[in-house]
Amino acid sequence: MLNFIDECLILLWRAFKAATVIFALLFLKILNFFFALGDFFFKRGRKFQLKIKKSDFNFIYIRKLFYKFSEKMHSDRRFRRWIFSLFFISIILYFYPPSHWGPWYFYQQGTASFYSKGFIYHHAADGSLFKPYKYTAAHKSLPFGTTVKVVNIENGKSIYLSITDRGPFIKNRIIDLSDAAAYAIGIKKNGFTKVKIFTRRKFIK
Repeated sequence: MLNFIDECLILLWRAFKAATVIFALLFLKILNFFFALGDFFFKRGRKFQLKIKKSDFNFIYIRKLFYKFSEKMHSDRRFRRWIFSLFFISIILYFYPPSHWGPWYFYQQGTASFYSKGFIYHHAADGSLFKPYKYTAAHKSLPFGTTVKVVNIENGKSIYLSITDRGPFIKNRIIDLSDAAAYAIGIKKNGFTKVKIFTRRKFIK
């Protein structure tokens, strides 16, 4: 049940981030460039053999929405407060997203390592492609998709990642991290380190 709640929170967080980006584009008036670019292509549509009429395209409605938003920002103080509050909340959620919320339970302690370069873009055990820039890991028993918190005992750094693969198959190692996760937690140079693993719910080892 907790994993389902986590997935719902992650989806809501992604939708929130997308809405924040749209508001940022509107607020910073970056869309003016795209409007000008759109006008250029519409005016020269015949030259590029584009069979699109300006009246038939949703571009007009986007522009109207942009101007209404700009007028609202300049005339309504309460609206401005809501927008600035949205940006403030988005900054907080960026550094502390919903997938990190809730209690964490100690699961395991041992040695962590990271993937070798030979696994890049190979299929992981859950069917996905291993991408070194994503925060993923391989574990011997935790269910796929489980969000775990890994804490480096040596320097205190922590990282949140998802279990997507099985391993490591080397004795006395409990988890294999992706390149990005290993770098973030500070074990890229040494190759391995002592870590603690925490989960959002209690698993039986």
